[in-house]
Amino acid sequence: MLGTFFISTPSAAEAQSRIGSPVQPGQTDAWDRAYAQAQEFTTAGKFDQALASAELALSTAEKAFGPDDERVAKTLRAVAQIQVARNNVFQAQIFFDRSIELYKKIKGLNDPETANTMVQAGALYLGLQRIPEAEELFRTGYEVLRNAYGRDDARITMAMGGLAETYKAVGDTRSIELFQNIIRILSVQKGSSDPGVISSYYHLADIYEAIKDYDRAAECYFTIIRILEEKHGIHFWQLSSIYNNLGLVYARAGRREEAQNAYRHSLDILVRKYGPQHPEVGTVLENMNSLYVQKAGSVS
Repeated sequence: MLGTFFISTPSAAEAQSRIGSPVQPGQTDAWDRAYAQAQEFTTAGKFDQALASAELALSTAEKAFGPDDERVAKTLRAVAQIQVARNNVFQAQIFFDRSIELYKKIKGLNDPETANTMVQAGALYLGLQRIPEAEELFRTGYEVLRNAYGRDDARITMAMGGLAETYKAVGDTRSIELFQNIIRILSVQKGSSDPGVISSYYHLADIYEAIKDYDRAAECYFTIIRILEEKHGIHFWQLSSIYNNLGLVYARAGRREEAQNAYRHSLDILVRKYGPQHPEVGTVLENMNSLYVQKAGSVS
C-alpha cells in the first residue's frame, strides 16, 4: 500500500535558516542557464559537456537554494540521465537514488515528479536485469501516476510500459493486458502510428510467440505492417525486419509456404534499399534455407 508524505510549508525564517543566506539576484538565472545547457548538450549527444553543465547546475542549486530544494532534485535526476547515456550505471544509480529520496522529502511519494523519477530509475534497473528492484519502482510509479492523471492518460504509459516489460522478462502474462492498454490509450490520444503503439505490438508478438500462440503473434506483425505501409509505403525499409520476423513465426508454426512468402517480401525490400550484398540479405536467405531443410527432413 502506498503511503502519503505530508510536508509542512516552512516559514520565511525557516527557509532562510535552511539555505543560510538569501537567494541573490542572478542565482536563479545562473541555474537556469546551466541546466538548459546540460539539456541542450544531452540532446546533441555531447554527454561529457552535458555532465559538466549539469554538475555546475547542481552546485549552483545547492549553494543558491539549499540542499532541500526541488531544483536540486531535478538536477540530480538530470545528472543520472546523463550518466546512463555515458554507460556509467553505478553513478547513475547513485544520482537516481538521491533524486528519488529528495523528491520524496520535499514533494512526497504520491507526486508525479517523484513517480517519474522512479520510472526512469526502473528503466536503469531493468537494463541491468535487476528485476525485483525494477518491478517495485515501475509498479509504484505507475500507481502514483494513474492516481494522479487517471487510467486513460498518455502520461502513465511510460510507467505502464516499464512494468509490462518487467513482467515480460519473467514470463508473467500480466504484461499482455498492460501492453494492450498502452495501445488503446496511445492510439486514441496520439494515433495508431505512435512509436509506443508499434513498440507494444512488437512486445506482444514476442510474448505470444513465447507461449506458442503463433496466430496472435502473426496478427501483431501484420498490424505493424499495415500501420507502417499506410504511413511510409510498401517498400519502407523497416518492413524488411518485420516480414522476416513474421516468417520466423510461420516457420515455427509449421506453415512453410506462408513463411516463404514473408521471407520473400523481406528480401525484396532489403535488395531495393541496400542491394544484394547487404548482410541482412544473407540472414533472410539462411532462414529461407532452413525451410527447405525442414521440408526435406519431414519428407524423409
